[in-house]
Amino acid sequence: MLKLYGWRSWESQARTMVIQGLQVLSAAFFWKHLQNYSLTKKVFPSGFYAVISAAILCFYTYVVASGGNPPPKKLKLAANPSS
Repeated sequence: MLKLYGWRSWESQARTMVIQGLQVLSAAFFWKHLQNYSLTKKVFPSGFYAVISAAILCFYTYVVASGGNPPPKKLKLAANPSS
């Protein structure tokens, strides 16, 4: 069977670029809604959207910091409990 070794790395880079693009987009939405909230002082919809955008921005920041979605699994040592 033919294995494409470069495909996995390209796929990973594409995912990372998409996640970072979504992170920038959510930061822009957060900034826009935060400015709108500071001008109008209305909780709904401006404040609500600012909070949702901040939560999404935090999620994407976590995904980038942890190395992907889902985060890579750590190697676990199998511990045999002694009885």
